[in-house]
Amino acid sequence: MTDSEPLVSVIIPTHNRPQLLERAVESVLDQTYDNLELLVVDDASDERTDLEATFDFAAIADYEYIYLDENRGGAEARNVGLDASTGEYLAFLDDDDEWLPEKIEQQVDLFKTSSDDVGLVYTAVLQRDETKEIEDVHFNPVPNEHLRDLMLKQYIGTMSSVMIRSAVLERVDGLNEEFPCWHDWEFYFRVGKEFGFDAVNKPLVRQYAGVHEQISDDFEAKQQVSKLLLEETFSDTLEEYGVTRAVRGSQLYSLSHSAYRSGRPLRALSFLLRAIAMRPFVPKYYKYLVLYSGGKRIQRWLH
Repeated sequence: MTDSEPLVSVIIPTHNRPQLLERAVESVLDQTYDNLELLVVDDASDERTDLEATFDFAAIADYEYIYLDENRGGAEARNVGLDASTGEYLAFLDDDDEWLPEKIEQQVDLFKTSSDDVGLVYTAVLQRDETKEIEDVHFNPVPNEHLRDLMLKQYIGTMSSVMIRSAVLERVDGLNEEFPCWHDWEFYFRVGKEFGFDAVNKPLVRQYAGVHEQISDDFEAKQQVSKLLLEETFSDTLEEYGVTRAVRGSQLYSLSHSAYRSGRPLRALSFLLRAIAMRPFVPKYYKYLVLYSGGKRIQRWLH
């Protein structure tokens, strides 16, 4: 790999997780693609992490550590990285995830062979639950009606799997900073209204869950955001596809997951029953109805 290859800017937001951050950074430096610009955006951690004392960044094109004096949240931290980026392609990595070595190379290769109207490429993800010591592959191919399906389900997954063309930002604003969570979903939708998607059906990202706090687990914040998503971001397209009830049911289903993971099984059950009322013919809703009613003793069986 030489610097004749297009520059890829890698944006890692972080906050108070130095050991996890080091794992993420190491996975960037282990990439088979080395024309990389690494931008670590520290969202006001209690202490700065001196990555240069641990890693040699000479093998990549550039490295910058950006420290924010006050906590701004994931969306704004990523936007700071976007503003500082100079690459032709932009990739995101959460500080608690890691990439497999060929992740960037395979996405750049796919962009090279895709049409110019493709603005976003994602990959399959290895989802590892360290509490239960299990690992599953998450992947959804790009559907024919990608906007309709994206309203019904955030099928792309973690931003750690996503790469976009920098040209996307000429037509689509960065992440919406009003969203304390689900800003990835909202961003994908706005990109999808202007550009096509493509995907690498290989698990090239490892996403960890079960042993540390994640913003996606804040279901109360999701409850507030879901109304914004429904009434503002999706409004015109909901009418076009006629899926208002289905989308609301899907959001309630996601909220039920968040409530359950946050240790609120009764709240989870309430959200799920409302989801079933909206979409009574979705089989997986009944699967989780059994889970929420039966407790953790059957959780492993359901997986």
